[in-house]
Amino acid sequence: MQPLTQVPKGKSGKIIAIAGLSQRDRQRLYDLGLMPNSRLMVVQTTPLFIVRVFDTEIAIDRLTAAAILLGTD
Repeated sequence: MQPLTQVPKGKSGKIIAIAGLSQRDRQRLYDLGLMPNSRLMVVQTTPLFIVRVFDTEIAIDRLTAAAILLGTD
């Protein structure tokens, strides 16, 4: 398990947990499909993180990406 900020471009995995965010910010991620047990793929890491979830690409800032803990394949 590692934070999304440590996962290289092109790797995929399953979200294990989202830690260190407010309930409001966590709910925003859930609404976008980023929740525990969701699978994602890292599309881009700079300047923003872009991840693909359910055929949708989502941009997130570095602080939010650091709160997403991923189990990689």
